[in-house]
Amino acid sequence: MKTDLTELMGQIGPADDAIGGVFAFGDDRFVVSLGDTDITVDRDAATNRLMFSCPCGLPSRERREQVYEALLLYTSLWRETGGVRMGLVEPGGEVVQMADIFVDDATPALVVTILKNLSERVGFWRDFLTASPAATAQMPVPELSMSGFIRG
Repeated sequence: MKTDLTELMGQIGPADDAIGGVFAFGDDRFVVSLGDTDITVDRDAATNRLMFSCPCGLPSRERREQVYEALLLYTSLWRETGGVRMGLVEPGGEVVQMADIFVDDATPALVVTILKNLSERVGFWRDFLTASPAATAQMPVPELSMSGFIRG
């Protein structure tokens, strides 16, 4: 059964009050607004996946090595994070948080869960990217738990 992404995305706005808007950019790209966070949802037809991506900010030059190491370490914890990965938009560019699911597994409830979990995590990353080196040593690392998994 082929999932109608436009219909699915139309159902998520009314499903949760935290969603401020769902904006379509064609049949395969949507931007969902949650407070001060915009999350892009793209369908990759070749792999039949929905990719969720959320910009986190730009690391300072003096902290790039520390930030890049943290991103790599976090990405290696994909089991603990429920599949969330971190990357860069381009070399030296903005940090982005990502997760994906198969289109056929997508339900309004699952999509809302993923969106809300990404939105909740982006605050930590924004703080981490803009903090001074001394401040990052004092930052509490978010605990990983089953309730914090991206998928539920």
